[in-house]
Amino acid sequence: MSKQYKNVELKIIPSSNSQVDRLNKFFESATRAWYYIVNNSVTDDKRIKAFRNDVLGSSFLQGMVREFKALLKSQRELKKLGKSGKIKPRYKFSVTHYTGVTVKLEKENRIKIQKLGSFYVRGLRQLDKYSDYKIVTVKVMKRATGFYVHLTVEVDIPESKPIKYIGLDFGIKTQIVASNSYFLDYNNHPGLLKIESRIVRLQQALSRKIKGSRNFRRLKYLIRYSFEKLEFVKREIINKNISVFRNFNLVFQDELIKQWHKSGFKGIRKRVQHTFMGRILARLKQLSNVQIIDSKVATTKTCLNCRQKNDIKLSDRIYRCPSCGYTMKRDLHSALNMLRFAGFTYQECILDPRINFSFNKKELANLQVAGIAVTY
Repeated sequence: MSKQYKNVELKIIPSSNSQVDRLNKFFESATRAWYYIVNNSVTDDKRIKAFRNDVLGSSFLQGMVREFKALLKSQRELKKLGKSGKIKPRYKFSVTHYTGVTVKLEKENRIKIQKLGSFYVRGLRQLDKYSDYKIVTVKVMKRATGFYVHLTVEVDIPESKPIKYIGLDFGIKTQIVASNSYFLDYNNHPGLLKIESRIVRLQQALSRKIKGSRNFRRLKYLIRYSFEKLEFVKREIINKNISVFRNFNLVFQDELIKQWHKSGFKGIRKRVQHTFMGRILARLKQLSNVQIIDSKVATTKTCLNCRQKNDIKLSDRIYRCPSCGYTMKRDLHSALNMLRFAGFTYQECILDPRINFSFNKKELANLQVAGIAVTY
């Protein structure tokens, strides 16, 4: 058994106007407390006790002071690099930190938070798969889409070593190509395209409104709301990818995403931003069953069969080796070459059941439910 930390996000469903008022009052008090902490450079818990009231507990205030001290430490480090900024008050404090707060998960999808009371929440089923867990930290958040509770829990997970291997090639036309001949494409995800087109329309309408007017404020709220919806869809895609790939030994290249952003082709920069590939790579790197190949290794140009290095144009989607005549789809060839550079032989890459296998029904369902187009 190994201890791991998992993040669970629950949406609060207020059952009355009084609960909404209590939550709003909570964030208003948090804004005033943070304003006081920043302007008076409060680094001592005793100096902040004056802000205690019906909705702000001492543990929450102490958490805010600790957060401010962490920002001061970061600021001192940045000053050494000549990149220091100024810590500004948050006039709309949207995230509150509870450290060591008593939180009780009740039956019928309810959660009880110290000083705030008991609320109905959505998402408690995420904890059903863990037989035993311990709540480490709690964050209460206010967004355009409502109020949320973010839990970090410590769980015991049985250790299991994966047997099968997958090489992953990341691209723009097809986002992920796996060495077992699966192509994962979310470039035309219907949810992403719909929300992104809505954001464009709202931003165009906002540019025609008088700044500070009622319609201006309403459109700003709708834009913020749409961006949060877009973030939910992106997070779902990332989580489903990770839930499938964490069951295998992964081999992939450390792609230079920043260099792709700096590319001279404006269309490529936009498509890289749309695919949020860097976030997926960052999550994959956190897994324990990962082998990362240096970005300078020529996985695309090197022949999988004879290991001869040959030049290939970006427009060539089929790899053809002039030395041995080996032919394969460019991206799939690159994904299999990841495993070759990881130590596997050509015969193992082609015939070994640890490499040449299919996703099961559950894995395919996890990908497809997130709107990811899967082709074989």
